[in-house]
Amino acid sequence: MEREPRLGIVLARYLVRQCLGLQDRIESMAVHKTPERVMLALLQLAADSGAPMPDGYLRVASLTHHTIAEFVGTSREIVTSR
Repeated sequence: MEREPRLGIVLARYLVRQCLGLQDRIESMAVHKTPERVMLALLQLAADSGAPMPDGYLRVASLTHHTIAEFVGTSREIVTSR
């Protein structure tokens, strides 16, 4: 960072974005029940990595129930039953 000060700024911004994202996830776990957390997680994933479609929707890559459960902080069985 001493040689490339701009790199330090970029890294700091990245760290702040990651911390804010984690803060949102922790707050979601404390405030919302599992169905709402799953919905919010899918919306977040769509906003972060969704591919825009011609009709204006965002297409999210295939996710297993296990992956969604890990992201939300619950079990696969709970995600599957909702």
